[in-house]
Amino acid sequence: MRPRVTNLRSRVVPGSPALSVVEVESTQLPRRVEVAAVEPDALALRLWGLRLNMDPYERPVCDGLIRRLWVRHAVPDGVECRLALEFPAALCAPRMETEAGIPACTRLLLSREPLRRTLGGRVVVVDPAHGGPDRGARGPINLEERHVVLKVAARLAHHLQEAGCRVHLTRQDDREVPPARRVLTALASRAELFISLHTGHEPAPLCRGVRTLYGSTGAGSREQARDLASRVHTALVEWLGLPDRGVAAAGPSDSPPGLLASRWPLTYLAVEVVCLANPLDEALLRSSVFRDRLAQAIRNGLVRHHAHRAARGEMALAV
Repeated sequence: MRPRVTNLRSRVVPGSPALSVVEVESTQLPRRVEVAAVEPDALALRLWGLRLNMDPYERPVCDGLIRRLWVRHAVPDGVECRLALEFPAALCAPRMETEAGIPACTRLLLSREPLRRTLGGRVVVVDPAHGGPDRGARGPINLEERHVVLKVAARLAHHLQEAGCRVHLTRQDDREVPPARRVLTALASRAELFISLHTGHEPAPLCRGVRTLYGSTGAGSREQARDLASRVHTALVEWLGLPDRGVAAAGPSDSPPGLLASRWPLTYLAVEVVCLANPLDEALLRSSVFRDRLAQAIRNGLVRHHAHRAARGEMALAV
């Protein structure tokens, strides 16, 4: 039987340096391996002497560095794995390693330093809405907004900190936090971004999906706030596959009182991650995997916004 590719997966390896790793398992090592940049932000990993033991497929990765990954028969007598990246391939310093065994393993290692250079040092306030006696929305099987947004906030803080952000949470447990104190957290930390996490309040049980609101304070740019909201929203819809409920400017009732009137330059996002009245959306929010994907998608939207601005020369990468 000809040597076969039996598995393909990706993972993040923390540390210094942190790495995104793509692993190809096979019944034996390929006869030859090649890594090539096929586009500025895409890599091809070519493995000669192997065939697939599964159908060709494509899937999102969305780990902040790798956007999508697919595998196919694309070279004579071989297999090609294609990676779409969030950054130019050269910045990710790709390198290979192989390990004989059962199974044999071919690994493509990518530096996550571009991610840290893009978001590192940025100050972000993550605001889990409601809390304590303020329960927020409630799902048909009694999942409460105050509890679930706190869990999403913890995962978002983790992913932002892994990318080098300085993160402040307005609450870390189920307690009531006055709106003025939430605003004070942003002002005292000199944050550049305030992300408020909510679920949709529409009572109609057929309403599903993601909505994102935006605003800016002080000398903050409304155009940049809109672009950031659009990129976060697109990443959420792309990664989660939920219906798109749109992006809109936040009104006075959509933010903590006094926040949008602040003179400190700040971008404000209110992300309604699902409609909790919908039983399918409520079921998704009960999954820790889904909540982690929500947090990853918000992080990815931030990465794309700041990387895009840096590419256009509007700002330097953070150090």
